[in-house]
Amino acid sequence: MKIEKVKITDSDFVSLAKRALDKKLFGISFCSTYFLGHFLDVLKGLNSSVTFINTSVVNEAWIDAHSVQIDLFSEENIFVVLDGSKLSDSLLDRIVNEVEANLIFCDCQKMDKLISKIGGIDLIAPKFWEYGSLATFLAKLHNISLTSVELEAIDLSIEKSIDSYWKLFQQISQFNEKSQKHVIHELIEEQRFFDQFKFVDLLNVKQKNKLLTSLLEVKSFTQLELLCTFLVTHGLKILDPSSLIKKSKLTRFDQSILKASKLWGENELISYLGIFKRVSFLCRSKKKEAFIELMKAAV
Repeated sequence: MKIEKVKITDSDFVSLAKRALDKKLFGISFCSTYFLGHFLDVLKGLNSSVTFINTSVVNEAWIDAHSVQIDLFSEENIFVVLDGSKLSDSLLDRIVNEVEANLIFCDCQKMDKLISKIGGIDLIAPKFWEYGSLATFLAKLHNISLTSVELEAIDLSIEKSIDSYWKLFQQISQFNEKSQKHVIHELIEEQRFFDQFKFVDLLNVKQKNKLLTSLLEVKSFTQLELLCTFLVTHGLKILDPSSLIKKSKLTRFDQSILKASKLWGENELISYLGIFKRVSFLCRSKKKEAFIELMKAAV
């Protein structure tokens, strides 16, 4: 049986849940635990009698208890089996031939063998260049009205991962419509601030290659330019920490700069910061050579 692959941004969870409920056996592999959780909520909302169980429960004894012969005259049962990828082939064969109850198998791992045998859908994560459509999808899912400018700001500021996007929109949805406009910009800046200091930490401990390879994961020219500019500014503080030495009380951030200044040699750091300056300049003109510079430096 051919596996149906569907982009998560093209999905309708209500229709998907109804389709799963109409089947005797159905499998769905999700690209995120957040989407799995949302699907389970939708499923429960459509049919309150659905029972959630883990794959570890589905053993020989469980199959015997729900077989056609034993359970023939009982009321219809619908079970959602979590961690479906862990189900063995031998148990699946028995389920297909013997179990009377309706079973919906779900997992955030691939279930190709299971789905190819019973039918179902593999919900695919977006590519990094498709996260604009993910933002639009999540805004609709959480009933949030955003302008194209706000969606663009999210695309430039938030880490390209489903979990990061989901958490952001979940946070925004907790506010009323009037407050959302004010809140979104604060949340974006908070996320951007966190991301910047994640890279700075690598510079502080002189993890040169790891920092370069981490920067290569940034897919936006605008965001890469901001990060490189920020790293250069921070690097200059490491080169000359004299203003910190005069302070009576040092913050944890100040202390990290002083430690870094002892770790880095002056010429070595100047040369390293030169990479970020060149990359930042190339990003401004949106030239792909920006990424080539990072790749060459990371070799």
